[in-house]
Amino acid sequence: MHGCYVNTVRSRGALLLVVIALAQACSQVPRLSLGRDDDDGGSGDDDRDDEGGDANQCLARTNKPFGSAGGVYYGTRDPSHVRLTPAQKRAVVGVGSGQPPGASCSGTLIADDVVLTATHCTEGTRATSFYVTFGVDDEQPELVIAATQKTEHPELDIAMLRLASRPADRIDVVPIAAFAGTLSQADAGELFEQAGFGQTEAGYSNGRFFVAEPFIGFEQGGYLRVNGEGRHGVCFGDSGGPSLRQTPEGDVRVMGALSWGDESCMGVDRYTRTDLVQDWIADFAGPIPTPGQTTPGCGSVTSTGRCSPDGTVAEFCSDGRLVQDACGAAEVCGGTRDGARCIPASDDPCGGVTAFGTCSDNVLTWCDGGTVRTRDCGVCGDDVCGLVDNAVGFACKEDPCAGLDYLGSCDGSVARWCDEGEVKTLDCSQQGDTCGFVNDEIGFYCR
Repeated sequence: MHGCYVNTVRSRGALLLVVIALAQACSQVPRLSLGRDDDDGGSGDDDRDDEGGDANQCLARTNKPFGSAGGVYYGTRDPSHVRLTPAQKRAVVGVGSGQPPGASCSGTLIADDVVLTATHCTEGTRATSFYVTFGVDDEQPELVIAATQKTEHPELDIAMLRLASRPADRIDVVPIAAFAGTLSQADAGELFEQAGFGQTEAGYSNGRFFVAEPFIGFEQGGYLRVNGEGRHGVCFGDSGGPSLRQTPEGDVRVMGALSWGDESCMGVDRYTRTDLVQDWIADFAGPIPTPGQTTPGCGSVTSTGRCSPDGTVAEFCSDGRLVQDACGAAEVCGGTRDGARCIPASDDPCGGVTAFGTCSDNVLTWCDGGTVRTRDCGVCGDDVCGLVDNAVGFACKEDPCAGLDYLGSCDGSVARWCDEGEVKTLDCSQQGDTCGFVNDEIGFYCR
C-alpha cells in the first residue's frame, strides 16, 4: 500500500493537517480539527450516580473500565462493531505464496472454497503458488489450504482464489458473504469493520486484528473510503482484507477488499467495492446469499441476548440461529421480558442513552441495566471523559495530556499544547520566535 504522510501545523483555533504526496500524487487538502470539541453529544443530565459520594464514583465498573482496551494499527483481536461468531472470525484469512506459513496479504472466505482478496496480491504469480491460512496467527495457523485457481477482475483491484478443499470440512469456519445490495453516499458515517493480518503499531505483523472506522464516501477507481481519523487503521499486509458491514437485515457482509491506504496507517483507506462486481463474484463463487439468508451459529450468545454498545443492534439466539436485529430509526435495543430486543425508543427506560455512553463537560453518562448512570470524571484525579474504543464506548480514562489543554503553555521557547489526546510541541527558537500567549483561540504559541 502507499499513500501520504501528514505534517502538523498549528493554525488559528485549529490543527491544520497538510497532506504531502508520496508514492502516489495526493492533493494537498487541509483537514481542520478544532482545538476544543464541546459537542460530544452528551446530555448533561442531572440524574447523578447514587453510589454514595465522590470517592465511590471512581470505582471501576465492568461495562465502563478505565483506560484503553489496547491493541491493523491500534486494533483489537475481536471486532468492536460488527457481530461475528468465532466461526465467522476464522473467515478472515491470511494469503501467502511460496512456502507456508505466514501471510503477505489478507482476504475473506466468502463461499465454501473461495477467498476474496486484492489483485495486486495475486497478479504475476500462478494460482497454485498461493495458500491461505486460517486462525488468529498466520505463523502458527489452525489450517493451511493451497489454492488451485484464481481470477482477477479485468479493471478493478479485486481477485478471488479457489481452494483445494473446503476448510469447513476440517475446522469450524463460516464464510462471510459479499454484500448483496448497493452502497450509497447516504450510508456515509456508518461504521465499517476492517480486518487483516498486516503490520501493527509495534512495527511488525502480529496476526489478525480488527478496527472499526467510519465509511466516508467513494473515490474514482471503484473504491469506498474509510477514515482512521489519525487514531487507528489498516497497514502493510492488510491488503485484500475485508471491510465489513453490519447490515439492516442483521447479516455481516463484505463491502470491499483493501486496495491501498494512507502511509501513516491511520488515515483514509480505499477498498475495492464488492457491490460493483456482484455478477463477477457470482460467476466464480456462486450466487451471493440474499439479505438475511446467512445463518451462523449462536456461539456464546444466549436466548436472552445482548445489545450492541451503541444500542443499534439486538443480538440473541433463537432455535440455534444467531439473530442480529438491527433496530429501526425510532427504536433502540433495550431489556424486555424475553431479554435484549429492539423496543420503541419511547419505551426505553434510559431515554435513548445507551451503554456506549456520552461525554459532556467531562461528565460521563451511560445506560447501566435500564438505569442512567453518570460520573464526573474530573473527580477521579486527572481522568477525562472520552472514547475508549468502539466496543467500550465512552468512559472515564487517564488524561494522556495530564491536564494540558488545547490553549497550552510555554516551557521556555517551546510551545506545548494538547490536541486530540496527544501532547504536541514546537520549539519556537528554531524559527527565530519566542513562545507566548497569542489569543483566546490559539493560546500559547510561537510569536
